[in-house]
Amino acid sequence: MTRTRVIALAIAAAAAVVIVLLVVAIGGGNSDGPAAFLSKDADSAVFVTWTRVGDDVSGSLSAAEIAQPQPGLFQTVTPGQVVPQTASFTGTVRDGSVRLLIGAGTATNRINGRLDGDTLELTIPLDQGALTRRLTSASGDDYSQAA
Repeated sequence: MTRTRVIALAIAAAAAVVIVLLVVAIGGGNSDGPAAFLSKDADSAVFVTWTRVGDDVSGSLSAAEIAQPQPGLFQTVTPGQVVPQTASFTGTVRDGSVRLLIGAGTATNRINGRLDGDTLELTIPLDQGALTRRLTSASGDDYSQAA
């Protein structure tokens, strides 16, 4: 093999490594590391933060909503008061499919969803049906302002 051919092959191999590294850096990898997502409307905000290692995620789901008047003799919150809640979770993200387990023991709830780039869509089970929320990439400061 000639010296010129060896140099050309070395340059081609180096270029291939650079291309692979760029694809991973731009988003072709599995996005290991921390991420945060926010959904807000006039009455509530939902914030998800997680750390991802491979397909496994762990983190917390926080929600804040404005309390609505409740019929009855005793009220535990004042209407109009912001009621915050936070719960930790573990889960998986595979091929855009998200599965989260929130709580522990008999109080464990499963939340399913989809991850598409920096948009996370979650379907949260409720006593009467389910609630679907679309969350986008955000920061803790964004959640604090929304709440």
